[in-house]
Amino acid sequence: MKYLASFALTLVFAAVSFGQIPKTETDPPGIDVVKISWSKNVQRPDLSRDTAGPVFDNRDPMQKEKEIFLSQITAKMPGGNDGPKENPNRRSSGQAAPEAIDPTKTKDQYIYNLKIKNGGDKTIKSVQWTYLFLDKVTNEEVGRHEFHSVTKLGPKSSKTISEAVLSPPTRVVSAGKPGTDYHNAYTEKAVISRVEFSDGSSWQREVK
Repeated sequence: MKYLASFALTLVFAAVSFGQIPKTETDPPGIDVVKISWSKNVQRPDLSRDTAGPVFDNRDPMQKEKEIFLSQITAKMPGGNDGPKENPNRRSSGQAAPEAIDPTKTKDQYIYNLKIKNGGDKTIKSVQWTYLFLDKVTNEEVGRHEFHSVTKLGPKSSKTISEAVLSPPTRVVSAGKPGTDYHNAYTEKAVISRVEFSDGSSWQREVK
């Protein structure tokens, strides 16, 4: 039996963004990183859209707990039925339906955005880029997210590329920063490592 893998977006955390990023000698010629940002989406299962037909136990939670408690007491009484109990969620075919999705369970999704400007004369067809998180004090890298984005960006135009993953900005948790606010705790940076153009040519960052 299948569940409909559909999730409703319920909460969006505001993203931080930066002004135009200064270019370095190793950046792709004619291509500028204008702005970077990221956001966190918290999703909950959308049970209202599940039309596959699994049988859910829709009893009132208090009533359900009461019935379970009484059945356990009855089973322990002399003459009580210690045998297997009938599953209220069992279908007529004899196959038990899977447990209903817990509506309290959530899934975090992280959206990383890169806005670039193509100042060259060629059309971009893909970009390989990395979103970095650096410690503000030591400048040490504490988070890295690498992407290969297939996109079309014509000459003299701008575009925001977005990638969604389940990985948070960084998994490094400082003992002195419980409940870290990622937006303020780290320096953020985007690095373009490779650009492919529609004419078959490409640019590759030199590895030092």
